[in-house]
Amino acid sequence: MIARKCCKNCFTNRYLQEFITKNYESIGICDYCGSTDIELYPIHKMGKHIIVCLQKAYEYIGDGTGAMWDDEEDEYIDYKGQPSEPVSIREILISDEAIFTELALKNGILEELFEDLNSYERLKDGGYSIWGDIDEPQFVIIAELYGEEILPVYQDWLMFKHIAKHYNRFFAVGSYGDYSGFLEKLKKIILGFVDDLPVGTKLYRTRKQTDELNDLSKLQPYKDMGPAPPKFAHTNRMSPAGISYLYLAADKDTTYSECRLSNCTAIVAEFESKQKLQVIDFTKDNYYYNCCSIFSDDYCHEDRFITRFLTSFVDELSQPVSDNQDHSYEYVATQIISEYIRSIGFYGICYKSSVSNGKNYAFFCGPDPKEIHDLYLYPFNDPYYPYKLPILDSFTKFFTIKQIEEVQLKNEIKATTVNTIKIK
Repeated sequence: MIARKCCKNCFTNRYLQEFITKNYESIGICDYCGSTDIELYPIHKMGKHIIVCLQKAYEYIGDGTGAMWDDEEDEYIDYKGQPSEPVSIREILISDEAIFTELALKNGILEELFEDLNSYERLKDGGYSIWGDIDEPQFVIIAELYGEEILPVYQDWLMFKHIAKHYNRFFAVGSYGDYSGFLEKLKKIILGFVDDLPVGTKLYRTRKQTDELNDLSKLQPYKDMGPAPPKFAHTNRMSPAGISYLYLAADKDTTYSECRLSNCTAIVAEFESKQKLQVIDFTKDNYYYNCCSIFSDDYCHEDRFITRFLTSFVDELSQPVSDNQDHSYEYVATQIISEYIRSIGFYGICYKSSVSNGKNYAFFCGPDPKEIHDLYLYPFNDPYYPYKLPILDSFTKFFTIKQIEEVQLKNEIKATTVNTIKIK
């Protein structure tokens, strides 16, 4: 029997097309799609190549996949006890990977790719290949049935946090503490969260009313409602003590909750963006990481689970930290990531509130030097120092304050506006 041959026009996957173009053995008429004067490749060799590619991502369900057989339900279950649904080669190649053209599929290319794997002669001699049965649902994605804790990127995240919080923080000690490799891995994930904050976006900042903020007509909005002077900047989720960022909320209710305000009078400033600001928005729910095709030489199986890792990663960014004692070290990992995001050119980070359903922003800009007395701007301010000190951009470069409201808050975080002043 003469071995049949396929061509690149039998496939829709560009990596399989390129494979045939690069490795073809003859030129002629394709047995499956009828293309003429085209590069041809033996069908059984193509089957072996596809199996190699399938093995990058799929495995037999009984081979240490995390699946267990449930005798009562007569089915495989995963480590959480949920039903596991294995798939067949036919489902993988037609539905999941969708690699064939309609004409080639109609002319039997799928059946003949693996035909010799379970031929009569092989079965007679006791040979059997799981890849030869294209209709038996017996394959699962490698590691699919385990949690994100088995993923290398998750393990790297755990190691990164442990070293930064509990081992060494500022210098590499031995082989630990060089974060550059992990941050570069994280970068391609972070870039999936890029978002543009449009000009005119309104955001909010709140302070509890005190004696010094009692008279709105005397309030200095860009001083009193802007970021704190660095010497008074406390440890926060995205910035360490001494580095003053501008923290804003997407809505008023969120800023009340973030300040733990209720049954009191508060001062609310409405900020408006003056220019388009590119930020990393970790609240995006339409994140999609484009995992490379299994038929590509660049396929990385870990990438298939990136969104699973991101779910736990983003949730962790918003976890509250106990105020009962100094747990500022809990913020070290997110502070490093925040500074890394700043270093690669973004203006800020958007993240879920830990105390409400709203969104918070941390912008990499500080107080306005013109509004703050020199003694309070930076602790080191010797006028005879010969070098210009680097300072953060003033938040006024990016935002204006449009209005100030005096608001009466109830226990239910319901607000009643008492007074409003428009800012010119």
